[in-house]
Amino acid sequence: MTVSCTAGTYIRAIARDAGAALGVGGHLTELRRTASGPFSVERAAPVEQAGAALAAGGGEGFLPLTQAATTVFPARIVTAEESRALGYGQRIPATGAPGLHAAVDPEGRLVALLEDSGSTARVAVGFPSA
Repeated sequence: MTVSCTAGTYIRAIARDAGAALGVGGHLTELRRTASGPFSVERAAPVEQAGAALAAGGGEGFLPLTQAATTVFPARIVTAEESRALGYGQRIPATGAPGLHAAVDPEGRLVALLEDSGSTARVAVGFPSA
């Protein structure tokens, strides 16, 4: 069986409930997630290959953090000054756009995930520089 569902769907519970409705009991013998949001196994690499790519600083199976974040969240390019402020957990001016945004500095580094709160944007998750 193939199921396309949203986050929070318990596939094991579907199997249990289907078995109960049929009066035979139900369980899974195998469960495989093939996609999560925009990420799928078609674009994945075996863990050994991905690990080697990570160690090498790039390559097949390695998705840089900034690219991963901007795949999921809209990008918000921030100035160097805003990047420093965010690094200290300070707020910067809001854009008025709803939801989380990936704050990316002028060098292309992911600084934070931001969310507007009134007239300012606050850090929801920070990614300090090394």
